[in-house]
Amino acid sequence: MIGRFHYLYISIFLLALVGVSFIIIPPHLFGDSISYLKSVDVLKTGKIPLDFVPNRILTTFAGLQTVIFLSYIFGDILNAWLFMNIVFYIIANLFFYKLLEEFFESRKVAFCGMLLLAANYAMITFGPAYLMDMGGWMFYIIAFFLVFRFLKTWEVKYLIWGALATGLGGLFKEYGYFGFIPIFLSLLFYCGYNFKNLIKYLLPLGALAVLPAILVHASIYVNYHYSYFDWLIFNKHLMKDSSFDFLSYAKVFGSLFTFGWFLFIGGIGVLIKRGVKIFNQERWIFIAAMFFSIMPIFLWPGIIQRIFFITIPFVILISCIFLKKYESRIYYFAPFFIIYILANFSMDKYILPMINIDYFIQLFLK
Repeated sequence: MIGRFHYLYISIFLLALVGVSFIIIPPHLFGDSISYLKSVDVLKTGKIPLDFVPNRILTTFAGLQTVIFLSYIFGDILNAWLFMNIVFYIIANLFFYKLLEEFFESRKVAFCGMLLLAANYAMITFGPAYLMDMGGWMFYIIAFFLVFRFLKTWEVKYLIWGALATGLGGLFKEYGYFGFIPIFLSLLFYCGYNFKNLIKYLLPLGALAVLPAILVHASIYVNYHYSYFDWLIFNKHLMKDSSFDFLSYAKVFGSLFTFGWFLFIGGIGVLIKRGVKIFNQERWIFIAAMFFSIMPIFLWPGIIQRIFFITIPFVILISCIFLKKYESRIYYFAPFFIIYILANFSMDKYILPMINIDYFIQLFLK
């Protein structure tokens, strides 16, 4: 009973955080929101405008269908959309909290780590909003939790659930598919040199993760004559000037974790100082799996916060290593968390317009 109330209090706290974000950053239609609304209209009415591009149906099919379903309950697309993302926001942070709680065996560290995620600039700006990123982020985090459970218990059922989360999450946003990388790596560790055993598990798990996407993509190609290759080519041309650029990476990662990078550096320092003995083999496998799961994001032509947010759960995990070292005095970090939260909530309105980040970075590079 105590445990249930514990998670209920955290959920209320997260809901309050969403409420504060709505006051400071009111939900509004921007950027990709319009194209999502057009896709919802096509799915609901079946009427296809001449200039319609089904890229959103291709990449966020499950999210759009969920919004349509909820709209019959709420009577409005926008309210349904917002409700879905708020629920996903809470679930994602609860799973991340539970992951950190089990990884570090500390509720204090878990709460601090969850706060770094829940109050993150990209999370509060693009999560409970009129976008589809939150669904992909949620399933990505759920997959990680299930992988860690597998490494703790060696029960394959957790990988099965993880593969299902990956397959479903990918239909909300492509980030969900990244969850299969830790599944594969943990399975590789589990099977060792037994290649036959690896194939035995990998084939059904891969089918669970990929089959939903194959069915959806095939259906869209038949109905709209559009494929993911078309989407990739479009983005390559759209973002052709956004290839590797140190300045762009510095701006994106700087805004994504702001003052949190001091904790990350501290975590790296602890790892270097204490060496491999700081964690058991399973935890090291998990850290490596998280790290490799974010690598494909660097192949994407665009360098923007929403896309590179996928790196933040790994960054926070490393940051929590530093917090774990000072667990007994963790309350001393309260001023830091206040500054971190204030910076993220005021990023768009005050910090980014007032500070010429390009100037400072170029000055530093001279």
